[in-house]
Amino acid sequence: RQQQVPSGAGIRARVKETIQKVRLRSYIVIGLVLSLTSFFNVPKGEDDIRMVYDATACGLNDALWAPGFWMPTIINVLDCATAASWFSDVDAAEMFLNYMLDVEVRPYAGVDVSWMNEEGDKTRRWERWTRMAMGTTSSQLRRSRFGAL
Repeated sequence: RQQQVPSGAGIRARVKETIQKVRLRSYIVIGLVLSLTSFFNVPKGEDDIRMVYDATACGLNDALWAPGFWMPTIINVLDCATAASWFSDVDAAEMFLNYMLDVEVRPYAGVDVSWMNEEGDKTRRWERWTRMAMGTTSSQLRRSRFGAL
């Protein structure tokens, strides 16, 4: 399935900037690609976007296994609240990128970046993830084993 090109010049520029950021950090690199994941953007506040990377589209998530992952709810948090409690909001969306994607899985975590080519350049450009993206089945397992909120 071909990657959907973001519509609207402003959104397209933001998506390109966000993808370029992960490319510059070598989270997405050139390499053998056997299967493509997809991505799309959603609004983040009034003036920003958040990228959502979809490893389900290509069947990668179906091929990965991770045990159930419990996430606290507001009720769990408020059960512990007292008059002296302090809480903060942690944006954990990019934290998954701190963990390496298994080398054997990387060819199956491709990204079509062809739409980012200069105007008139019809070259197909597929790159692949080297890091755990939010939305990859085992990303929560990695976080719970190697990190803490």
